[in-house]
Amino acid sequence: MCHILARQASVGENNASTWSGMQGYDAHPNAGHGLTLGLLHAKLCCIETFVTRNGAQSLAEISGNVLVAQSGGGTVAINRSLVGVVQAAQAAAGVGKVYGAWHGIMGVLGQVAKPWLDFGTVAETTLDRLRHTPGPALGSCRYKVQAADERVALDNLIAHNVRYFFYIGGNDSAVTAYHLQQLADGEGYDLCVVSVPKTIDNDLPVTDHCPGYGSAARQLAIISQDLDLDAWAMRTVEPVRLLIVKGRNSGWLAGAAALLRADERRGPHLIYLPERAFDEGRFLTDLETCVRQNGYAVAAVAETVLDAAGQTIGASGGGFTDAFGHRYVDGLGQYLKSLVEQRLGVRTRFDQPGSTQKTAMAYASQRDLIEAEMAGEAAVTAALQGARGQMVTLLREGEGDDYACATGLTDLVNIAAQERIMPAEYINAAGNGVTPAFAAYALPLIASPVDPLPRYAVLRLGVRREGRGISEKQNALAPCGRGIW
Repeated sequence: MCHILARQASVGENNASTWSGMQGYDAHPNAGHGLTLGLLHAKLCCIETFVTRNGAQSLAEISGNVLVAQSGGGTVAINRSLVGVVQAAQAAAGVGKVYGAWHGIMGVLGQVAKPWLDFGTVAETTLDRLRHTPGPALGSCRYKVQAADERVALDNLIAHNVRYFFYIGGNDSAVTAYHLQQLADGEGYDLCVVSVPKTIDNDLPVTDHCPGYGSAARQLAIISQDLDLDAWAMRTVEPVRLLIVKGRNSGWLAGAAALLRADERRGPHLIYLPERAFDEGRFLTDLETCVRQNGYAVAAVAETVLDAAGQTIGASGGGFTDAFGHRYVDGLGQYLKSLVEQRLGVRTRFDQPGSTQKTAMAYASQRDLIEAEMAGEAAVTAALQGARGQMVTLLREGEGDDYACATGLTDLVNIAAQERIMPAEYINAAGNGVTPAFAAYALPLIASPVDPLPRYAVLRLGVRREGRGISEKQNALAPCGRGIW
């Protein structure tokens, strides 16, 4: 059972920097020009309210509207958080309308030619279907706001009496949320900004894990076993299989490929993570040794591995860099395939799940979906108790079969533009695999007693005794990842 923990944040002095001048926008959420009298009155009233408050009070004492938006890459659980926010806000006293901004902060800025969505017009049946719909239903963005943008965003929030802004996103989204909260505090506008975490990369600090990761990890664990069974069967034709995995600058996702490994002879035999420098010579030696010992080799490689000089493996000078400085480079799979075939002389195949790692609802972890919705609900609970400038965190309570989850809060400054990589104790000494400690951390996130993993079988040559063949136990691959772990 999961419990929601929230703490009340005080409304005190802050070090927010403010921008000189006052550029106004009209009441329409899609922007306009010129400061209306209504908006100016709202500004003056909110400033008076802010400075005359005595100590910390709940924002629920002020009637206001809610705005929710989604940002960054999607997950299969991101709409569960959206539903959690919407339904908790609709049920709360003192909350007016619940709006949704299209395409993240771009919708807040009025850069999208659509008015905000009034969730009061959305049927309950639609919200229920959203619980099992992948991809950000409100649309997303990777837009890096500037100082002038923040002014526009705040003006639009003021014009619509938005007192609660919930931003569902990762570390880049936390930057936007943090600066918007700082500006609102500096202006004296009573606004509560709370972020709801999501990312398949699982790279947000403070929180035990991130909504969205469990489902992506489950998919990688299952398809890695599927791939291994095919690779074993085809080992006389193509002895080497490579799986290229997402995950940005951390190996949480690539490491998940090993979670259901049945025994030492079955794959994925090798895991290469961004936390360790990638050495092509060592990579080839590892593969050669594995093929010699097992007859084939399966290796999962994070698409962002770097060499000792910090250079991207297989990059040919192309690629794309977004506004936050994240580089996207294709070609690693083909490069490594060619390298292995030329140097080892064996046929090699590579697979790259790509965007399916964040969209494959069929692989969703039920525990992940439940926790994602819980995080959205917790954000609203915290906001109504006065929290501002914070992000919901997931707290682990218990291990293994006793795993449970609660929620907490952390200041956005601890999340914004920060990354959490895998700790050393989760990576094996050779730097080409994960440890039992990582498996103990990740396995509860991908399966539960009501959400079992597939159980496969293998055939083994044995001696018939008393008219019976090899037992079912001997022929079954270990279920739920309890093989080598």
